Formats: sequence, C-alpha cells, structure tokens
Amino acid sequence: MLGPQLVGMCRDAGLEEIHVRIVHPVHTGREPAKAMSLSTLENIADAVVGEGLATAADLADTIRELASFTDDPQSLIACPRVFQVWGRRTSCPPA
Repeated sequence: MLGPQLVGMCRDAGLEEIHVRIVHPVHTGREPAKAMSLSTLENIADAVVGEGLATAADLADTIRELASFTDDPQSLIACPRVFQVWGRRTSCPPA
C-alpha cells in the first residue's frame, strides 16, 4: 500500500511542513455512490472468472448478495482509505 509511504516520499522530494489527512468514505441509505463496490465487481467479473479466482456461478451469487446488501437502506458500505499528503518546498533546487 502506497499511502503510508507518501510522507517519506514527500520528504525525500524536498517538501517541508508535511501534513497528512486520511479520508475513509462511507456510504449509507440510498446514495448512488454506495453502489461503487457492486459496480466494480460487476465490471471485473470476467477477469475474476478468467483468472480462476471464482467460478461464474459463485461470482453471480456474490453479485446478487452484494446487490441486495447495497439496496438495503440500513446497510453501510465503506470504501478504501484515501491518504492525502501535502507540503511545501521552501527552496528551489539548482537549475
């Protein structure tokens, strides 16, 4: 995972006053973004089956279950954490 390494990479690039924020998107109710996991799985289904990670039947069952979970207004779906790292460069490198 690259996120935790970003601070060191920014420091190595000469940035100072480095700040980090971690955002963890969570979707509830009937938000359209709540279907992101379902949409991703549907779009990679052929690759999953092609790589032998699941059978077509197992994947179809999983997609149906995830669709049902996604449609439930009481369910909660969290996306991966997003690392936001920024800083500033106080001096320019020689040309």
